[in-house]
This record gives sequence, structure tokens and C-alpha cells, in this order.
Amino acid sequence: MDRFTLEIFPVVVRFAALCFKCPDQQSMALTFAWHSWFTAEPEKQSLPASVWARIGVMRVRGERDLPGIRSKFRDALHKAQRCGTMEGLPDRYPGPEQIAMDRERYTVVLNNATDRERVLIERFESGARTGDVAKEFGISAGRVSQLRRKLMGLDR
Repeated sequence: MDRFTLEIFPVVVRFAALCFKCPDQQSMALTFAWHSWFTAEPEKQSLPASVWARIGVMRVRGERDLPGIRSKFRDALHKAQRCGTMEGLPDRYPGPEQIAMDRERYTVVLNNATDRERVLIERFESGARTGDVAKEFGISAGRVSQLRRKLMGLDR
């Protein structure tokens, strides 16, 4: 028997059980730990078992795919099917407070904008591409991006 089976396997199983309630996630952590250990250079394979356990758990938490498998879906339904629960999934839609604050901020930005900035805002709202706006105004695409960040309040 190899070192993984004798020493590392029990440590990974215990650590994954502490970190995850879902048996699928625990199995994935074990698979990641084994794959990382197996593909590591021989001198690194002598690292403590806790290192390999942490690697396995971190890769599951980072939503990595299992070695050799590349899924293209990362939506909430996929996560729920994988673990049987929707717990811990963030709501990506803003709440009513955020919508109200954004509307107020938009009004303030629009009232304080110059005529040229208002035209830019209209182009951004209509979904115009950066390159098209740059050609229309005779400026570089980088300058258009700078103006967008300034108008959004991200350039402070």
C-alpha cells in the first residue's frame, strides 16, 4: 500500500467531513487531495497529510472541477443538485433599498453632468460599445472607459 492510502486518506476524510456536510463534496475533496498528491513531484509527496487535506478542501470550496472533467454550468441549480441544498447561495439581485439608492444616485449624477457627459450616459444606457462611442466622440477607447468609471463613481 502507498503512503496516501495509509497516512493521508484518513486525515483527508476526517477534515473533509468537518468542512462539508454534503457527501459529494467530501468525496470531491478526497479526489482532489489524491490527484494533487499523485501528480506532485516526489519530494513534495512527503508533505504532511494535513497539507493534502487542505488542498482538497480548498479546491472544492473554489468550485474547481474534478481532474479530467470540465463542466460548463456554474449556476445555482447546478450547485443545488450537487449538494442537495440551496443554502449559502447569494442572491445576485439588488434589494429594494439598493434600487432606491441607485436611482437617487443616478438622478444626482445626471443633474451634475455636463452636456457631453449626458450624451455619454445616453450612449452607455443604450448599450453602445466602447469603440463606437470612442469613434463618435473622437477619443480613445481608454478615455471612454475612464469617463464611464468617473460617471459610475468608481474613479475616486
